[in-house]
Amino acid sequence: MTGDARRCLGGCGAVIYPGSRCPEQTYCGKPCCQRIRKTRWAREKRKASSSFRRKEREASRKWRKQNQSYWQNYRRNHPVYRKRERQRCIRRRRVRREKAAVSDTTTRPQPESAANMDASTPILTGTYLLRPVDTAANIDAMVVQLVVMPEDRDPQTWTPLHSGPYERSFPVTDTDFP
Repeated sequence: MTGDARRCLGGCGAVIYPGSRCPEQTYCGKPCCQRIRKTRWAREKRKASSSFRRKEREASRKWRKQNQSYWQNYRRNHPVYRKRERQRCIRRRRVRREKAAVSDTTTRPQPESAANMDASTPILTGTYLLRPVDTAANIDAMVVQLVVMPEDRDPQTWTPLHSGPYERSFPVTDTDFP
């Protein structure tokens, strides 16, 4: 053992002594550490080389073409996997539906309805995301809290009883808004 002792970078923490043939050795010979070494090497190679990425894609495409029924056979022979994936699929669909339902109720208003003063939908107290109406991009979006002000209050001096850390606690003037 000619090299200095060092810890294996594969995660097992074993002490390795690099030999004279490979003094830069940083992984031990255990299969799990060699798998990690190979994975890290491939990740770096993919980042650096477009031809490596292209060859991997081609090899994967070729394998899929030669083994078209692989996943069908695998699911048929592994009922536990099939059941678990079915449950995950149901959960994904439920989350997707819930997100779609939320986005349907919080969609950006059309320009003609954005300034409608007598809208039939009441504004409820809560936290909302405000976005510009005239642009499709999410530029300068901000989160604000809307609090319904009682009709008998002066809008210049009224503040909610439970002010949050970012709400004004002093009168609003015309100079506050450009």
